[in-house]
Amino acid sequence: MQDNFERLTELLREEYPENHIKMLLDRSPEAINWVENYDYKNKLIRALSRYYSEISLPSSSSQVPRTIIQYWNDEPPEGVMRSIESWRSYDGWSHTLFNDESARAFIANSYGKEAVEAYDYAAHPVFRCDLFRYLYLAIHGGIYIDADERRIENAGIEIPNAAEIFCAPRCWIHSENPALGIRKGGVHASDALQRKLPSAIASFYINNSPIGAIRDHQILKEMAESSVKILLENKKKSERPNLTMTTSPAIWTKRVVSFILNNGFSETFRKIVLSPTWPILVAHEVWEPYKNTSRNWRTIDK
Repeated sequence: MQDNFERLTELLREEYPENHIKMLLDRSPEAINWVENYDYKNKLIRALSRYYSEISLPSSSSQVPRTIIQYWNDEPPEGVMRSIESWRSYDGWSHTLFNDESARAFIANSYGKEAVEAYDYAAHPVFRCDLFRYLYLAIHGGIYIDADERRIENAGIEIPNAAEIFCAPRCWIHSENPALGIRKGGVHASDALQRKLPSAIASFYINNSPIGAIRDHQILKEMAESSVKILLENKKKSERPNLTMTTSPAIWTKRVVSFILNNGFSETFRKIVLSPTWPILVAHEVWEPYKNTSRNWRTIDK
C-alpha cells in the first residue's frame, strides 16, 4: 500500500475516540500534553507502527547521509566484533566505529568543554554511548546502530525519501502467559502487532537504536542539549547520573512524540518514520557474555 493519510487516520480511530482525533489533527493544547500521558503515547506509537508495517515508501534518494556510526568504548568482544563487521561490510555505506577516546575527541572538537565534562560524568560505557549518539547525529546525521546488533545476511537499510528521522519501535511486555507463548521482556514491534497484544500488557516505545537522521535535526539537537544539561546539573549537585531519566529510549520516545504533537501530526508523520520490521538479529537474542556483567545497561540505575 502506498502512503495514505486516510489509512493512518483509520488506525488512529481504533486507538482514540473521535474527538481526540480532531484534537490531534488540530494541534490542540490538550493533544500536545499527551506527551506526558503514558497511555496516549503508547497508542500513538502503536498506530504509527501499524501504519508503517502496511505501507511501501520509495527509498531511492533518502535525505539521511549514508553513514553508519557505532560505538564500543574499548576492544569489542569477539561476538560484538562479528556484529560490527556485518555493518562495516555493507555496500554503499561508510562506517565508523568510535571508542571512548575517539568519541571524547569528537565531542571536544565539536562541542567544547561543557559537553566533555558531561560525557566524563556519565562514566558508564552505555551512558556515554547514549550521549555520544545524540551529539554526533545532531551535527552530522547518518544512522547510529548499537554495536551488538547484527545485520541479517542480504538485509538492507531502506530509509524513505521523505524521512528526516528513522527509528524502530519496540514493545515491552509486562506480564506472562506461557500457554500463549507470551513472556515478559522486549520484543520487536512487528511481533507484538502480529500477536495483537492489548495495551494493558504491551507498551510500545521508540528504541534509540537504530536512529537515522538528517543533519542538524531539531529533535537530535534538543536531545543532545537536554542530556548535557542534566548531566552537568547532576555533577553540580554531586548526584548520581540516571540513564533512565536522561538518555534512555523512554526519554527519546518522549522527545520524538513531543515533536510530532507540537509540529502537527498531518505534517510530520511522513518525516518521522518508525520501522517495525528493522532487519536485524540483535545480540540480546543470542546473548553475548558481556550482558551478564556490570557492562549491561540494565544494571546502571540499580
